Amino acid sequence: MTLTTTRRQMANRLLDSGSEVVAFAAGWAAGTGVDRLLPRTTPGRLALVLGGALAGALAADELLFTATGPLRDRLREPVATLLPGVPATLADAHQVLTTDAIADAEHQAAFSTYTIDHSRGLVSKTHMWSGYPDGNASLRLAPGTVLFCRRTDGLTVYELAQAHTPDPVEVTSIAQLLQLLPGTADLTDTPHDGQGDDVDDDRDLVVEPDLVLGATSVD
Repeated sequence: MTLTTTRRQMANRLLDSGSEVVAFAAGWAAGTGVDRLLPRTTPGRLALVLGGALAGALAADELLFTATGPLRDRLREPVATLLPGVPATLADAHQVLTTDAIADAEHQAAFSTYTIDHSRGLVSKTHMWSGYPDGNASLRLAPGTVLFCRRTDGLTVYELAQAHTPDPVEVTSIAQLLQLLPGTADLTDTPHDGQGDDVDDDRDLVVEPDLVLGATSVD
């Protein structure tokens, strides 16, 4: 809190305290005046005195508030100063909320991938996504291959768009996403490189039961 802010608050408290004192004094004076004017035998005299005192206090408070209005306006702290981080202008608010909407779109896109990827792999990483102010987001998987996250009517839909296909395809699982990528079929059909060819395959070894039993029998 700055020195200027402290001084503003102290001045406002003094104004409030002074107004209360003046209002109380005005109410006392008004009540005393009514009491002196009314005969002692007036019915409901006490109620009339209290009513006069209250009316005097309220009238004085209203007059003081009106008279000190310009001074109170000068002493009022700007909202942006009282609350750090509050945008000072509408343009600032627009910029802040745009940044927040982009970040929210990225987090929502990453979080909602549990519907298509229970392993919480690549597509569940927030930093992989690029958000947009409209709440949608995209994830670049490869050149010309982009996974989109679209939010419509409270639903989250993932679609794969590829340069060689005219329309995006809705994705419901990681396995489907893998199959949609170009070259997946070639990878799955490629035979092994044969590094294990020199290892004996026990499936080709046939052991005769009689030979095993004969070797363990005692003559």
